[in-house]
Amino acid sequence: MNAILNTVSATDVFGGSALPWTLDQYAFTPFYHAPAQETGIPNATHLTANTSAYSASLECLVIPPSQFSIRVGKYKNTSRGTQAELTLTSQDRGCRVEDIFTVYDEHETTILKVGSADCGVDASFSRILFTYGIPDRTSPTLLSNATFVSCLSKYTVAHGDLILQMQGESLATPKIVSFEPAHITQRDKAHVQWRLFERNVLNTFNYDILSKWETIQFGNLVLYISGRRQGATDVTNKAILHLQPDELVAAIQAVFASVYRTTIAMHAFFPLDQPILSTTAQLEISRTRLFVVPWVAGIVLFALAVGIVLSCMTVHSVHQNQAMLFKEPKNLLYIAIDAYKSAAFDGKFTESTASKLTMDMKWRMDDSSRPQEYVPVNISND
Repeated sequence: MNAILNTVSATDVFGGSALPWTLDQYAFTPFYHAPAQETGIPNATHLTANTSAYSASLECLVIPPSQFSIRVGKYKNTSRGTQAELTLTSQDRGCRVEDIFTVYDEHETTILKVGSADCGVDASFSRILFTYGIPDRTSPTLLSNATFVSCLSKYTVAHGDLILQMQGESLATPKIVSFEPAHITQRDKAHVQWRLFERNVLNTFNYDILSKWETIQFGNLVLYISGRRQGATDVTNKAILHLQPDELVAAIQAVFASVYRTTIAMHAFFPLDQPILSTTAQLEISRTRLFVVPWVAGIVLFALAVGIVLSCMTVHSVHQNQAMLFKEPKNLLYIAIDAYKSAAFDGKFTESTASKLTMDMKWRMDDSSRPQEYVPVNISND
């Protein structure tokens, strides 16, 4: 039980990650999506299945001082100061409750005694008792601001649709998205191992000798959480806590539910690689789809249309306005021959030669014999 309480401390007090297959007060029966090679169905991104969720709760009653009595035993002087044994008795919903514990009159101590009482079948078998107070040597009971809380435990099973976000591998721990209980059944305590669970919770000890809290390990969690509920940012067991009854009750209920949830999640189910039954579920498989944004599509189409028009205009212009060298490499030879026969040509084509050959070459084209192959037939110099 100490390992379970340490886990609750990590998750609820210090903000650690929740255990797999748990959500809020529920612990779920684990299941997994069979591999695709076995079912022919691809791995899903979300899976919805009907499953069972286990939880426990406390119905607590703050008994006013006028309805409980405290009987003080003999005083004893010890190394811790004056000691007295207190016997607290009251009635809670048809059950006589009694808690016996020892207090000392030492200062700077917060007391949270946790006990139990057996009840009849009609009174739901048992009660869990919490007594909170601050030591006070001036009080005849050595206790001031005493608060007495009697709680009735209930254990339930909820059936409903659990929605999971799968993590890739079929046996990987999924992320719980939500749970919608459709039917909640209260378990008969005659068929629940409640006595073993509750007695183990109450038989834990606090080994911190420097602590200013006189309580068990379960009570430590209650005091931490109730202190934070009252707005304390740095709760430590080295300081006295002055708690309101409502905050104390809320913390007791939260810790009890968390301890039961953690116990079920850690010890109640078979490993996933050893399934004990099969069921059906609804799979949600994500598909990648192309979404068309109208204004982006319009810009792309406009750019394509402009490109096509410019390409067509360029091709048309090239065919309508052919250059002199278009399919006519031999025209250059005619010009070279004419320059060679010129009197100004001295065998070298230099800048001076080019200046002497300043001529405005004119020619007429004879295209009667070979269409599309224009050849100059007369070149003259002015």
